[in-house]
Amino acid sequence: GSGSALAASSSQLQAGTTLFNASYRSGDWSGSLAAWALDPTTGELTNRRWEASVPSHTGRSIYTAKTAPNGSITSVLFSQESDLDADMRSALVNAFPGGTASAQDLIDYLRGDQSKEVSASGPFRNRASGVLGDIVHTTPVLVGAPDASRYRYTDWPEADSYASVASTHSSRSDMVYVSANDGMLHGFLADNASSNKGLEMFAYMPRAAIMNGLANLADPDYQHRYFVDGPLVAQDV
Repeated sequence: GSGSALAASSSQLQAGTTLFNASYRSGDWSGSLAAWALDPTTGELTNRRWEASVPSHTGRSIYTAKTAPNGSITSVLFSQESDLDADMRSALVNAFPGGTASAQDLIDYLRGDQSKEVSASGPFRNRASGVLGDIVHTTPVLVGAPDASRYRYTDWPEADSYASVASTHSSRSDMVYVSANDGMLHGFLADNASSNKGLEMFAYMPRAAIMNGLANLADPDYQHRYFVDGPLVAQDV
């Protein structure tokens, strides 16, 4: 398939003097997330602090969930077909035209392997702009260290317990989360002082996305679909 790729800013989150901007390109349906510094006086953008990146496909931590025959659900890495249940493997194969690709090749592709794309004489859709999928209807969510005083002046009976837990996790690194139509919730390190700022720390791929045609992303004639596209909410639990 072909199409002109137009860049569009889809959502923004301002946190202090940092602006997180998510965007996407139609045509190739790639996405991007960038953190920009804001002038504290004028509010104008000054410089880009980082742009989101993902590790190599062999180094990514992507999780999903499989269902056992008794109905129990288990968290597993989305890495090897042997770790998925039979229905998930079948859904992957059946989502690619003609069922001509193996489940493992499709897993590798969805993890970011580009060695079997059309540009490399393979059968899978090209991702020339990168493997991060389009970010359309989600707004980035920043999660930092918990506030130990959050419930101090409330009558919630667990306020002291929360304060203790918050104190334990007071050094928790800032993370920014977005959902994308590559079928994943992505978590990126947002600590501007870290050499790994902007790097994907992990991703979560809902089983429902796999079961509902996610591997169609590999089709060279892919027609855009919304897989993981909704708003996000973060809470300490």
